[in-house]
Amino acid sequence: MAVDESRITAGGEGKRIVVPVEVPAAARNISYSAGGGFGVGGGGYGYGSIASGGSYSSIASRTASGWGFAARAPTYAIPEVRIGMPVVRGSLDAAIIKRYVKRHLAKIQYCYEKVLLAKPTLAGVIQTQFLINGNGMVVTATATGMDKQVADCVAGVIKAIEFPHPTNGDESIQINYPFTFSPAWKPPVVPSRLDAIKELLK
Repeated sequence: MAVDESRITAGGEGKRIVVPVEVPAAARNISYSAGGGFGVGGGGYGYGSIASGGSYSSIASRTASGWGFAARAPTYAIPEVRIGMPVVRGSLDAAIIKRYVKRHLAKIQYCYEKVLLAKPTLAGVIQTQFLINGNGMVVTATATGMDKQVADCVAGVIKAIEFPHPTNGDESIQINYPFTFSPAWKPPVVPSRLDAIKELLK
């Protein structure tokens, strides 16, 4: 309900008229009018008074306020794959090897994510070893650790990478490269009552 302050007859006494007002769904939680009043939860009310005299004017304006407590929603993120610097035996620079491997990091991450669906707590390190020939092609690639399915998939990704030609012609380059995998789901954070009050008072 709301009070219409506008309907006053000229020369007469002020009349207090209560007129039903349709309140939008988004504004039904809490309301407060200039004259006083409050509401909590699913609805609210307001009231006001008018003086005698005057002419057609607007209904009293409203503002909204409220209190409540809620747990923060769970935080979901992309599972993490960390790569360091490879151990290289040969003339190819380790930074070059890393750069070429990073170009295929999305495929390596997919190797992990598809297994993570069935094993949501799976985490650990996979060690890869591969040999690059004089044409920059990976001749052999193996991987061990954490999970065999993930390791085999990662080895397959490495095997398909084409690296730059070694600087020493037909030299073969031996690489040892670790990959660290970890899921990224975080449990919901439930603030304490004091923390929630502080947040609302900001």
